[in-house]
Amino acid sequence: MKRTDGTWHEDIQCIVDPTRGKGGIYISNIAAASNPLTLARNFPSYPGHNIGAVITACKGKNMASTMPQHIEYLYIPAIDHESFNLSQYF
Repeated sequence: MKRTDGTWHEDIQCIVDPTRGKGGIYISNIAAASNPLTLARNFPSYPGHNIGAVITACKGKNMASTMPQHIEYLYIPAIDHESFNLSQYF
């Protein structure tokens, strides 16, 4: 749900905690990942997350043109099927 400040707080979760402010991994939905306010926000439980890269793994949802310049971006045209091989992109 969108907050009054334009962020999507509940739609982004830390799945790997950062070490000394770096290396954390967050998972979110398309709306949160494409919102610069959400990417820049300091969440109370993860202050200063400093997201610097976004990976979209969803066919037809390439957001490269909407990403802020300081964000590294990788688009993977993945289909939601167990046979799809994500390893070819890394």
